[in-house]
Amino acid sequence: MPSLIIEGVISCLLVMPPSVDNLEQFIDCREQYNKVEVVQEWIPLLQTYFKEEDVLQASLMVFCESTGRPRSYNNNTNGTQDIGLFAMNDTTWTWLQDKLKFTGDRRDPVLNTRIASWLFYNDGRGKHWYSSEHCWDYDF
Repeated sequence: MPSLIIEGVISCLLVMPPSVDNLEQFIDCREQYNKVEVVQEWIPLLQTYFKEEDVLQASLMVFCESTGRPRSYNNNTNGTQDIGLFAMNDTTWTWLQDKLKFTGDRRDPVLNTRIASWLFYNDGRGKHWYSSEHCWDYDF
């Protein structure tokens, strides 16, 4: 688990050793890995449901959506709520319960992650988290 973070720091240093010309990009790279460090406890779970090449992006999504808090929630202006690690919206959750025939609580980190991975791979990768894309869309 921490090896992913260490690899990230090393990759920032190796790919772009800090210099006057690229200091902003280097700082941005480090900031992304700082986000991953905050949610590192969830990396083993993410590795279970996401392909290895997508774990960093999924980690950033968890950071941006819930800061790694499985019981997090957000009240939206349209009356819906976003709940759990991947901030699953009421409407999306109900649609997926009908479509995939499952039951359970969005605050369950395993279920939330499993459903998020299905959405990620079967319905437009990050499109359901578009509003936070500025936070998690980073090209490593």
